[in-house]
Amino acid sequence: MTAPPVWPGDHAAVRALWPLRAGVAYVNHGAFGATPRPVLDEQQRWRERLEEQPFDFLMRTLPDAVERARAVVAEFLGADPAGLAFVSNATTGVATVLRSLVIGSGDRVVVTDHVYPAVEIQLRALGVDLAVVPVDLDAADPAASVLAAVDERTRLVVVDAVTSVTALLLPVGAIVAGCRARGVPCLVDAAHVPGLLPVDLRALDPDYWTGNLHKWVCAPKGAAVLYVRAELRDRVRPLVPSTWYEEGYHRAFDWTGSADHSPWLAAPAALELLGELGWKTVRSYGTALAAWGAAHVASVTGATVPAPPERHAQMVLVDAGLPSYDAATACRDELWARHRVEVGATGWRGRGWLRLSAAPYNSAADYERLAEALA
Repeated sequence: MTAPPVWPGDHAAVRALWPLRAGVAYVNHGAFGATPRPVLDEQQRWRERLEEQPFDFLMRTLPDAVERARAVVAEFLGADPAGLAFVSNATTGVATVLRSLVIGSGDRVVVTDHVYPAVEIQLRALGVDLAVVPVDLDAADPAASVLAAVDERTRLVVVDAVTSVTALLLPVGAIVAGCRARGVPCLVDAAHVPGLLPVDLRALDPDYWTGNLHKWVCAPKGAAVLYVRAELRDRVRPLVPSTWYEEGYHRAFDWTGSADHSPWLAAPAALELLGELGWKTVRSYGTALAAWGAAHVASVTGATVPAPPERHAQMVLVDAGLPSYDAATACRDELWARHRVEVGATGWRGRGWLRLSAAPYNSAADYERLAEALA
């Protein structure tokens, strides 16, 4: 084993930014993210401004505040702000696109067998003809496999940029371009992408793209975005029609009724904090630590790391010989109950898997503790 990566600076100070419980090895950041204290403080300031004069805030202050937050997030994602709308999570973003396309019974939709379970549930509930493309963890050309399934009946391709169930990076650029050449719209489920990977939406030019800010950007829960190409925006509206539903793309999404908008408004503070830590440092440290942690667990327990290192970022899939998803969740829950270790558990192709994450607050000791507990 090579030496584990070390944070280039005062790691104890970095760890202290997050209010995670002491004595816990938390290697499951990919599940819901974790929000640092300064960002939670910023969120609370927005909540207090709301409660000081609710009507003034919601009717007069909020529109401009959302617009400023959108501009900051759009710059980070390399996006045209006109195409970016805030939503509560990527699952909502997907549902919004599906409704806008009026997809239903008999319409053919192409996904991979790594599709996020909630997205598959949405599609099956609509009664679509779901074409599931198998993509092996070490597949040489996943884009070719996906595009080969696209035919004249295909209404939509849904592809995960970073798969949740297997932590795999998929070549969305090639898939988006291939769908465009075939005249088929493509929805990129980028739930894990913001913060985890550099993004340039102007260069990618997707039809539809949705990603969470609460995961790797570390914004408060309830912060996510939906991006739609210019010529498609007029037909995309939020799931809940409210007062300004008919007054344009942004007005419709920015107000879907009374709500707590503080997660959106605090997102720039999360971007600023992670930017101060250094996005390059955060990503390189997390990617190296996740790879090291998975390799260490494998060396101690006899588990394997099935996908090539270049197919992972700050999450890595580990095969610990678990026969089912239920077995994986039981393993996860026992690790928590007996050892205060929190790790991800997923199910794929009828088997159970562990998914390790690495965030700035993690260190090699977290994965050593996980390995010892598993052993």
